[in-house]
Amino acid sequence: MKVDITGNHDIISNPLLVPSVIQIIALKNALVTGIGLLQNHEKQDDRISIDLHHDGEVEETTLLEFKTQLEQMLISYFKFAKFEVIVEVL
Repeated sequence: MKVDITGNHDIISNPLLVPSVIQIIALKNALVTGIGLLQNHEKQDDRISIDLHHDGEVEETTLLEFKTQLEQMLISYFKFAKFEVIVEVL
C-alpha cells in the first residue's frame, strides 16, 4: 500500500509534516488492523510518498476499511489545517 501526498513545496518541505502523517497512519492502523506496520517514505519537491507494509496477514475487507478510513482521515486533517493537498491511498 502507498500513501501519496501532493502539494506545494512550502507544505511538503515542512520538517514536521512526515512525522505527523506517519503518526496519523500508525494510529489508524492500530485501531483498524492491530497488526504491526512498517513505513518507508520518499520526499520530492511537491510530493511525499509513504510505502506501508503490514507485518502479517490482513484480511482483504479489513485492508479496504483501513485504506478508506485512512484516506478520509488524512483529507480531513489537511482541510482542518487549511492546506491544499491531494491525498491518494493506493
